[in-house]
Amino acid sequence: MSIILSVASNIFAQCNQNDVDEMPTIYSKGNSKPTAEQDKWMTTIFTTAVEPALKSTKGLRGEWQPIGRFAKTPEGFINCNIQMYMALLECRVNKLKDVPESGLVINFTLNDFSGLSKSNIASPCSHEEDKWINAEDTKKETVPDLVNGKQVYYLEPPTETELYPDVAFYKKTEDGEYFLITKTGVPLFIPLINKQALEINKRNASQIVAFYNQQLQMPSLKPATKADYEKKMAKDFADYRASIPNPEKFITDLINDLEKQKPEMIKGIQTSLIFFTKALSVVTDYLNTALAAELEKTCIANSSILNVLFQNTAEIKSTISYNSKINGTLVTLNPAYFSKTVSKVPPQFISIELRIQGGGATELRASKAFKTNLDMSKLRSLLVK
Repeated sequence: MSIILSVASNIFAQCNQNDVDEMPTIYSKGNSKPTAEQDKWMTTIFTTAVEPALKSTKGLRGEWQPIGRFAKTPEGFINCNIQMYMALLECRVNKLKDVPESGLVINFTLNDFSGLSKSNIASPCSHEEDKWINAEDTKKETVPDLVNGKQVYYLEPPTETELYPDVAFYKKTEDGEYFLITKTGVPLFIPLINKQALEINKRNASQIVAFYNQQLQMPSLKPATKADYEKKMAKDFADYRASIPNPEKFITDLINDLEKQKPEMIKGIQTSLIFFTKALSVVTDYLNTALAAELEKTCIANSSILNVLFQNTAEIKSTISYNSKINGTLVTLNPAYFSKTVSKVPPQFISIELRIQGGGATELRASKAFKTNLDMSKLRSLLVK
């Protein structure tokens, strides 16, 4: 750091952007407060593998933040996140200034896919369900899609590359690159087969059918007498009688209107129920009649297969396209992969996001230098056995 500051002071005396672009990147540790154990692991990863790569870059300035999380992942581990934003430096009035929305965004995430899921490259699958609060009221809840109690994830098709043969997953996007570092020997992912994906679809469709059947039983849809309304809407009726002329006619007309609406509401629910029941029937029939060899194939499809309401067999077959360059893979995480350590903090796997902001020559050069000098083997050696 003293050398960097000395170089910087010489630059300030006679500012030159070319000299700034050739300056070693200036960085420091942020003031976030993870737990001691989290800080230990993230500091070790940073100093062992990340810092040597960062030192190879030039013309940037920023800090690295060891962010400690506390909520557990679906697999029961604690994720931590080394966040780095290294902005492009410019020389302005003989002072070093950060260029807004420039430089490199770098994230190392332990034990979670959050680094990948920022670009929807890897995301946990879920669906919304209407849950009954009482006989009349519902609320929406996000429910995870599971196989044998394990969270299902969707992985986009990986980018083919000869540069990173040792990483478990690699994806290149328009402005970023994403890596997944795992232990060798035991695969992290277990791909879903078609049967498992369609069984989730069947389960989700069954829940919708059950919900609409229950809707038909709502007390508010059953025929009611004026006495029923007098009891249910006593306060409203009292207000009408105290505030409007000819309140009895108004109340009678209101009751008649409400009763006339009920058959239409029931018809609407029944129409939806026919659609949902057909979808349930279609997926059930396919599971019962498709060849075993077809059902046992790895499911190459996007995550919509878990929730789409199929109306015929052709829709199922077109969704399962087997085009691995277009569709990704549905997976669960392999229980045999994980180390049964006492602590839930040590890194089981690491996801990396390296994203360029600005796209100028300095950023491109820094990105290339960082990747070239990032020792994936050292990162892998830090994963718990």
